Amino acid sequence: MHRNKRRRSMNIRNIVTAATLLFLLMIGIFAISAKTAGAQESADPRFKYYTSITIQDGDTLWTIAEEHRTEEYDTVKAYIKEVREINHLSGDQIISGSTLVIPYYTDEYKL
Repeated sequence: MHRNKRRRSMNIRNIVTAATLLFLLMIGIFAISAKTAGAQESADPRFKYYTSITIQDGDTLWTIAEEHRTEEYDTVKAYIKEVREINHLSGDQIISGSTLVIPYYTDEYKL
């Protein structure tokens, strides 16, 4: 008779432990999915476009990047690198009066 009480007690403890672990697991999954869903809902889509600018006296790739770079670029150097690639520039030299194609991001969708 003493063994049956012990077995019932162990079974109840096992059930309570399993239920507690399941509950904690469900809370964890809910928290992760809520965080992910919140991040996706709060982030507005950003669209990448290109425009051209006319280089003015005193302009450098650095000053152009500081003026036109958006947060999608980690650094000014990363932005300059892309501008150089787009415009097939082998160096940092740009000429006043010439045209430069530059990238930019916006929340606005344009056709």
